[in-house]
Amino acid sequence: MATRASAATVCEQFAATAAAHGPDVAIRTRDASVSWTWAQYAERARATAAALAALGVERHDSVALWLRNRPAFHALDAGAMLLGAVPVSIHTTAQDEQAAHVIADAGSRVLVTEPAFLGAALTIRNSLATDLEAIVLVDGSGPGAVSWDDFYAAADPGFDVDAASARVRPEDPICLVYTAGTTGPPKAIVLTHANVAAQIAAVTGMLGLVPSTRVVSFLPMAAMAERLCTQYLPMTLAWQVTCCPDPALVDVFLREVQPGFVFAPPRTWEQLQASVMARIDNAEGLRALDAALQRVHFLRDGTPVPEDLAAACKAADAAFFTPLRARLGLDRVSHALMGAAPCPVELTAFFHAIGIPVMELYGLSETAGPAAINVGPDARIGTVGVPLPGCELRLSERGEVLLRAPFVATHHRSGRETTTSNVDADGWFATGDLGALDADGALRIVDRVDALIVTGQGQTISPARIEAAIQRTSPLVGHACIIGDGRPYPVALLTLDGDGAREWARAHGLRRSDLGVLADHPELLGAVAAGVARANVALRDHEQVRRFLLLGADWPAGGDELTSTLKLKRSVISAKYAPEVEALYDGDGVEPAQL
Repeated sequence: MATRASAATVCEQFAATAAAHGPDVAIRTRDASVSWTWAQYAERARATAAALAALGVERHDSVALWLRNRPAFHALDAGAMLLGAVPVSIHTTAQDEQAAHVIADAGSRVLVTEPAFLGAALTIRNSLATDLEAIVLVDGSGPGAVSWDDFYAAADPGFDVDAASARVRPEDPICLVYTAGTTGPPKAIVLTHANVAAQIAAVTGMLGLVPSTRVVSFLPMAAMAERLCTQYLPMTLAWQVTCCPDPALVDVFLREVQPGFVFAPPRTWEQLQASVMARIDNAEGLRALDAALQRVHFLRDGTPVPEDLAAACKAADAAFFTPLRARLGLDRVSHALMGAAPCPVELTAFFHAIGIPVMELYGLSETAGPAAINVGPDARIGTVGVPLPGCELRLSERGEVLLRAPFVATHHRSGRETTTSNVDADGWFATGDLGALDADGALRIVDRVDALIVTGQGQTISPARIEAAIQRTSPLVGHACIIGDGRPYPVALLTLDGDGAREWARAHGLRRSDLGVLADHPELLGAVAAGVARANVALRDHEQVRRFLLLGADWPAGGDELTSTLKLKRSVISAKYAPEVEALYDGDGVEPAQL
């Protein structure tokens, strides 16, 4: 049997890990009602491969998984991998037509789901043009679906899983990952065993990852970042995965699991920050935080920290931050990472200040995980760091980030048809992101190439820069979308942050806290207007927002305005809110406060 170091495919890595760590716990639930050892996990994966084969799934066939984060997902994904099939995960927040697109485009013949999605799954199979032949139901039973027990009972006990796994080659697909679809229907990215194995080797080497680390699986498995962190890295490093089916409960899971590795988007870190601030809202705690933030600023600037400040921070860490890290469940974290969306500098600095040196990263689905990471306690906050080992990075003449690495995917797929992605003849992948490099080669992401706005005066502005400034200066704002292409100046469509708005309502003695009512409250509008004005101070004249509209509805993940990974669908927003935008340019809306 191949060792993990010499394994050419993730199938071989998985087998080597299971053999070396058989008695150790691999997959578990919070209450430990499910607690699989590596030996049991491997056996379940093998049984799943045989069961899928009994349904007619063959090598390179797509298997769709519409499941929350639960042990069954891991067994199904691993089983499909051993069979040489290609799993594709559907976002649990996906609307029916979005799920139908993935199933049809991937050419999935089998869909495995749970009761919450069964009705939609049956409609997709019965009403839409897909290749879907069988629906397997993980829990219970339902008309038109194969029960979990029957799924496994139908497997041929003589099916040779080892032979199927041995046929898997490094160039074979390991999964399909669908892009966010900000400008059109999502495309399936073909990631191979070679891509994922290269990514595992690069990120493990750069971060010094070690075996037997605990992780919490709570982000969508339809995103490559979560697949890497809680499926493929554990398969290689024998990590223990605790499944969190409801991401709203991640703070509870962190406290109980005390993970050693955490990857989360900025929104999760913001929620954890709010939890910290609720515990240090006294004068002494705030002074300690202020001192700790000053220390971070000295380190950012490369300036020696004054001795009295260093001593004060050491005392503050013992008195305040060490207990806080324990209450958060982050006292044993050796690697804390933030990515998948723009990372506010103040947010990163905050966690560095309280002793959790969060590392920003940059990556895309096409890179099978991160391409660059801001490593180390003295890393340059505000950048995404330097490329992983084996990854080359350069900027095009217009500033677009170009990458070349063995973990970069080179193909898209639709059904059984594959097409080359935006990788040129020399292997350079055009990311679609604008970037800038500092003197030490650290990368800062500016915006998406296709998101740049050219005003009526011919000035080019980055909407992401303005949106980040507004969200940074106004905690009441949940999402911001800047409009201004071909217009005389930028205007903004804003939504309320649900948690922040409800807290504001409680603080102001309001009984009703629904967003539609709060969005029209004069005092709240004034608070948001002041936040927009503060953002304008940091912006150039032609970037400053002249008017905004505060919407009384949320923008949910996977809805009209946002992708499942919370990226703005700018063209959809512009079309949907065209009358409101025109009204803003006609003088309606709210103007920023006068500071």
